[in-house]
Formats: sequence, structure tokens, C-alpha cells
Amino acid sequence: IALGHRIGKWAAAISIIIKSTAGLHGTGLYSAGGALDGGLLRLFLELGIPITLFLFYRLIRIDFIVFLVFILINLFFDGYLSSVTMPLFFEYLIFKNRQNKYV
Repeated sequence: IALGHRIGKWAAAISIIIKSTAGLHGTGLYSAGGALDGGLLRLFLELGIPITLFLFYRLIRIDFIVFLVFILINLFFDGYLSSVTMPLFFEYLIFKNRQNKYV
């Protein structure tokens, strides 16, 4: 039942992204309500495709490992909203930023 519920949420979000202009400009932060069970999907829905791709580009420029960690954290749950995972991610991001001149 949980998998069916998750698939239903994903299908609704993908439908909104594809069938409306939300793919271009997003629907706004926290418009997806509670857990969407996919941080990447939530980013595409709430921020839009161009801004999400720009975010990915900036993360890759900082460090490819940073990008991979972000993708893995946000694959199947809304990790970027988590008060447990994101402080650790931001700490690593700040550390890499001090070593890197791209940001």
C-alpha cells in the first residue's frame, strides 16, 4: 500500500510538471505539501526544471562528490528538507567552498 501511495504522489507531480507551465517556473516552495518521497522530484516541481538544473550545475562546479551526495540524499526522500542530513551536507559544502574558488 505504501508503494502505491508513493507512486501516486510521483505520478501526480510528474503530471503537473509535464502538463503545465510549472516545469518552467515551478509551483513554489512547499507547494507539494508534506513528504513527496523524492527530493529531486520535489525540486523539479517546486523550483522548475531550469532552476533545478542550474542548482545541479553549481553543485557540480563545486565538486562532483558534492553533487553525487546531494543526488543520493534526495533520491527517495525529501532530504534537502531534513534537519538531520542537510546540516551535514551544508557543513561539507562550506568546507569544499573554502577550498574551491568556483562559488
